[in-house]
Amino acid sequence: MKIQYKTALLIFAVGIVSLSVISTVYYVYNYRDSIQKELQVLESLSQETAQHIQTHLEEKATTAITISSAPILRDTLRNSNVEFAGLPSNLRQKKIKGLNKKWMATKDATDPFIQTHMINPAADYLRQQQELFPDLYGEIFLTNRFGVMIATTGKLTTLAHAHKYWWIAGYDDGQGRIFFDDRGFDTSVEGYVLGVVVPVRDENEIVGILKCNVNIQGPLSHIVETFILKKHGIAKIIRSGGMVVVEPGKEPLSTKIPEDIAKSVHREKTQSKITIENSKKELFVITPIIMTMGSEKYGFGGSYESIDHIKGNTGEGWHVGIFRDQRKLDIITARATRMLIMTGILFTLIISAFALILGKKIAKPVEILVDATKRIGEGHFESRLAISSKDEIGMLAESFNSMADSLQKEINERIRASKQLKSIEWLLESTLSQYSPGLKFSPPYGNLVELNTNRLILDSVGEEVLKDIVGDFLDLLDTSSAIYEKNGDYALGIFSSGWCKLLDNASRNLCQTNDNQEALNSGAWLCHESCWTDASRVAIETGQPVDIECNGGIHLYAVPIFTGQEVIGAINFGYGNPPSDRQKLEEIADKYKIKIEDLLKEAAAYETRPKYILDIARKRLFVAARLIGAIVDRKKAEKLVQEAYNDMEQQVKDRTKQLEDANSELVSEVTERKRIEEKLREYAEKQITLLGEVNHRVKNNLTAIISMLHQEEDRAEYEGKKEYSGRLAEVVGRVSGLLTVHSLLSSAMWEPLSLAHLCQNIIKESLKGVHADKSIRVNISPSDVLVDSDQAHYLTIVLNELTTNSMKYVLQDRDTANIQVSIHHQDDSIHLIYHDDGPGYPESILHGEVPSICFGFKLITGIVRKSLQGNIELLNDNGAKTQIIFPRMTEKSENEMG
Repeated sequence: MKIQYKTALLIFAVGIVSLSVISTVYYVYNYRDSIQKELQVLESLSQETAQHIQTHLEEKATTAITISSAPILRDTLRNSNVEFAGLPSNLRQKKIKGLNKKWMATKDATDPFIQTHMINPAADYLRQQQELFPDLYGEIFLTNRFGVMIATTGKLTTLAHAHKYWWIAGYDDGQGRIFFDDRGFDTSVEGYVLGVVVPVRDENEIVGILKCNVNIQGPLSHIVETFILKKHGIAKIIRSGGMVVVEPGKEPLSTKIPEDIAKSVHREKTQSKITIENSKKELFVITPIIMTMGSEKYGFGGSYESIDHIKGNTGEGWHVGIFRDQRKLDIITARATRMLIMTGILFTLIISAFALILGKKIAKPVEILVDATKRIGEGHFESRLAISSKDEIGMLAESFNSMADSLQKEINERIRASKQLKSIEWLLESTLSQYSPGLKFSPPYGNLVELNTNRLILDSVGEEVLKDIVGDFLDLLDTSSAIYEKNGDYALGIFSSGWCKLLDNASRNLCQTNDNQEALNSGAWLCHESCWTDASRVAIETGQPVDIECNGGIHLYAVPIFTGQEVIGAINFGYGNPPSDRQKLEEIADKYKIKIEDLLKEAAAYETRPKYILDIARKRLFVAARLIGAIVDRKKAEKLVQEAYNDMEQQVKDRTKQLEDANSELVSEVTERKRIEEKLREYAEKQITLLGEVNHRVKNNLTAIISMLHQEEDRAEYEGKKEYSGRLAEVVGRVSGLLTVHSLLSSAMWEPLSLAHLCQNIIKESLKGVHADKSIRVNISPSDVLVDSDQAHYLTIVLNELTTNSMKYVLQDRDTANIQVSIHHQDDSIHLIYHDDGPGYPESILHGEVPSICFGFKLITGIVRKSLQGNIELLNDNGAKTQIIFPRMTEKSENEMG
């Protein structure tokens, strides 16, 4: 037997066996699934029908309320209530009983007594409403607040109604409530009636009760029949006790549902089950009509059957019940299974025939491969080969599919990368085209920084530096940012996006004052209230970041600014897309009193920021808060250092004055005794002694100053003021350098010093502050260059500052460092080059933009240029490189010192 026939026969046998198994499994599971799905469908239809009925009842209640609001009814009730209220209680009750007795005894509807209640302005109005809705109302009548009927569209059984359950439920102890009176069969209209009872209000007082007896059978039957058109089955409206209110083709309240189903009905829960009644399987679903369960707003039911209605409701709610014969599902399931078997047999035959054809067309896979290759070339990268053979063609198909998968993956990856690049295209364009446009924006109401009375952050950092700090993250967001002092004063306020500018200016106009301080205190400046009251002030009070949605529909993120453990202010920014929801935009437009078209324009203009951009901005906001705190902290320390430096300067001046006075005395004494050689010798000896004493006292004074600064440093550490301790340590280093150079000069009898020797001693003294676990290697090139005492003093301060910076920044993340000092002279100039292998100088300092907080650099620059009459150049060359060029000692200076 040929292989194609064997293949076809094998496929046919396997197909028949598989079909048998699949059909059996399909029938079992499809049967169960059909039952479950059918119950779900019935539940949905039951709930839909229950909602339709509830909506219908609400419409009837709304119509009755509308009728009750007529002025003619209130006027009539007011007059009737005054008439009855003026009687004593016992006489009033007696009168009502007499009128009711007379009413019931009078059978002729044309009797004048009856006509006074049926023909009056209020009754005419009620009859007009009855005519507007033909076949809807059986009767409409009105009672005063004592239950006496004063207007009706027909002859009722009784006149007094205050004792009836529906009247009591509608009056509700003077609170008033809508009540549905499920009356059953009403004998007065010979039909199924639902009484809609509504209180009549005059302002907040219940002045009467209006009752509309509605012919409800027709509308309810229509709703139920509408269900029948949707689905095979029977829909019923059922009371909680099981009595059927509405069922197609049946008289209302003439049948009941099976007892076992009635017992399982829960008042406020939808339930579905399968029941067997007289060997007949049925699916049923029962859903409550929530409105009929009773609530504060609605009452439903009744308490007994009166003389004018039968089969009344005794407090039961209504439910929608849907019943369906399960045998219809069995037929459907069997039909579907037969279709599956027939389809399977047909499919098996087709596959078998295909196997025969496939054996004859062994070259077909090659054609498929060529066709797929063409489709790939045309751009249909989803094309794949469905060849599972293990021969060369199968291997070729696998290679082709692998190649197509790789190609499609690569293209998808490029598309994804292109979309990601597109999402940040605005950032690239913005970076190239502009820099913090909001920093140059001046709001029409002026600069709020001018109202700042605290000024701690503002004066310590400066407005321009604050703008630079804010610009670091505001470029990413293009929204708004504000920096507040601790008391709420603005240190900076920036509005970059059109959205924020529009809303800020609009909310400023809401304040209705030209005074900015009054506007800030008015509470009407919505953007300020969000920015300060809701976000920044909370961050200051709690010391924690705050993230809120502002009045303008975007988000605000605020973080506190610390110096040590103290919060001195807060910094925030806005982020997120403006709202796109029309309703939200209308709310904002109404709140800010602006046109929604302007909001739509600005919202559309804002470029969306990806989440990672927002994360970067948050990190930069925290860095900005720490930077501002550090600047303020350093400003405080510099103030302390300046005060200590001023004290030292004063001591030096005082001592200098003493020396000048002593020198004056010596000059006078030399003049008087210049002719006496012996006295000159004695004077010389005294001068040498005095100079030694001066040197000794200067050293002692400098040592005492160092000791006092150390004591202040220790006290600052003890009191937890670490911010001051570091600054005092820098001052100690400077004074120690002065002591060292003074010792060198006094040892050399104030002769010129070797500059290399001076550098060696000053750097060595400054490096005493290096921690024991860290080290700095110093290499000073040999040199014969000499400097005078003044130059030595100035260079001491410069070298101390440079060495201190090396310790601070080179050893920040390292344990070892190198310092290289080279000295040479060229013509009349001395070249001193100080070079460390640290991170180098910041770019801003290299460009001459020395921040106000960089006191050390300002001190070095001032000394070199003003005191040494030289120039200083800062470079980065594998570390920080400082080149100082200053004039050599003049020949006159050398002679004087010699």
